Amino acid sequence: MPSLESNQLAATLSNSNKYWELSEYDLNRTRHDPITDDTKVELSPRALSSELMCPICLDMLRNTMTTKECLHRFCQECITTALRSGNKECPTCRSKLVSKRSLRPDPNYDGIISRIYPNREEYDEMQQRALLRLSQYHSTESLQRNIEEGMKFQSQLRKMNRFTGYHMDDRDKKKVRKRENRTVASDAESSVEQSLSEVSSQTSFNRQAQEVGVIMRPHPDIENNEKYPLYIRQPRYLKTSPSLATVAHLTRYVVMRVQLDTDKAYRDSDDQLEASRRLGAVGIEEKARHCELFGLAGNNHLTLISGGSTTLEMIMNKYARRKTPIELYFRLPKHFLLPDSVKSLEDGSLSAADADLNDSA
Repeated sequence: MPSLESNQLAATLSNSNKYWELSEYDLNRTRHDPITDDTKVELSPRALSSELMCPICLDMLRNTMTTKECLHRFCQECITTALRSGNKECPTCRSKLVSKRSLRPDPNYDGIISRIYPNREEYDEMQQRALLRLSQYHSTESLQRNIEEGMKFQSQLRKMNRFTGYHMDDRDKKKVRKRENRTVASDAESSVEQSLSEVSSQTSFNRQAQEVGVIMRPHPDIENNEKYPLYIRQPRYLKTSPSLATVAHLTRYVVMRVQLDTDKAYRDSDDQLEASRRLGAVGIEEKARHCELFGLAGNNHLTLISGGSTTLEMIMNKYARRKTPIELYFRLPKHFLLPDSVKSLEDGSLSAADADLNDSA
């Protein structure tokens, strides 16, 4: 019986003034007979990786040292550094290690590793090249910096959009809040995608760093006038290059956005859709010529920006708005904003009040 033999062995050891504690596994395990013939056992290097790995550096063992008490193996440099730091115990089982005298070299184990991996130096060089490649192309500094810039941009948008909620009812506020959340989420995703592109190419990062954010708001005469629908009074956001974008580009962008929002709002009504189509028949260039842009001066007074070739960089220098996003205001005549007024304009039945509104808007 195996248990009887184990008990007799323990008794023999105890009688010779030595005590060997046997675990439950040692008492009940089945003995494996040694291989005495030419039988070969094949094992893959991956199956032996845990046996050939140092528990401290998690790399392949180098100059193997074995502890005398618990027979755990470590790299010579790793275990001596651990003992020198004052941790006088085995890193694997926490057995007490007095000093380096508790270690012994294990050249036989190094010989086994050299037989399994004969090209050890080539393996080390390949690993060093892989680590160097990862350190060059997977830097997290640009990713962290771009995320911080995105968070700052979102906080500025929330602060500047806070006063627009005073003129809206609860239903409109919920719609605007959902739309802003989608915009913020898309901005966050775009910032993460741009940060990943920075890691792969420094040129794309320099091109992205030159872009600035622009908020195109309706003129206060339009924004505070409840006769205009909500999709006209909401701000528009874009990101562009300050040295290339001009006033003509910005006015075309505003006109196209307003036309797209108008078509989407009147899609369900046939009469209003027809009016929207007549309004869309007017050329973009014609509408852009009647579109006016305003900048916010230091005394919170809106000043007209003239000149279609004026660049966004010149506007930022004029109004000392070096920090983005820069805020601009646009104004269009009423018959370019409301499709309902197109028929009145064609019939010549535009009222005096509407004419005054056209002049002020």
